[in-house]
Amino acid sequence: MEIITYPLYYYGDQKMPWSKGTAVKNPKGFIWLAGTEGRNPNSTAPRTIEFENGVYVTEVEEGAEAQARVCLERIKSALEEMGSSLKHIVKMTTYVVGPFPEGVAGSSTWKTAFRVKEGFFRQHCPELCSDRHPPPHDLIGVAGLASKKMVLEMVVVAAIPDD
Repeated sequence: MEIITYPLYYYGDQKMPWSKGTAVKNPKGFIWLAGTEGRNPNSTAPRTIEFENGVYVTEVEEGAEAQARVCLERIKSALEEMGSSLKHIVKMTTYVVGPFPEGVAGSSTWKTAFRVKEGFFRQHCPELCSDRHPPPHDLIGVAGLASKKMVLEMVVVAAIPDD
């Protein structure tokens, strides 16, 4: 399997911290992970959706830094469980709760999540860092997520290697 990430440049030679696209040649398959929240892994709170009143009950870590770290740890674990790994991520999406007076990219939640993501990748998969070969990454601002304490949620698509 071959993964080719195409860098994205703006204003001449300024490389953006995400790519414009990824081509995957001869994968065994793909994994589309569902939205991953920063749920406290030690929580004993119920993790069910109550359909009668539409309330999603879960306990998440407090704040963007902790939620981003837990999201990435859970993504790493899920990909490994499903036969892939961080290095095979071909697309990321981060949903960030607003408001956004300076735009989503200017929000403190996104800036914190981006810093955590960079540190996590530098430790676990340096080739995905923004100064190397980052995957395409959509950033989407939202009014809210499944639980009122959630400030962000991450989604990834990863290739399954053929080996």
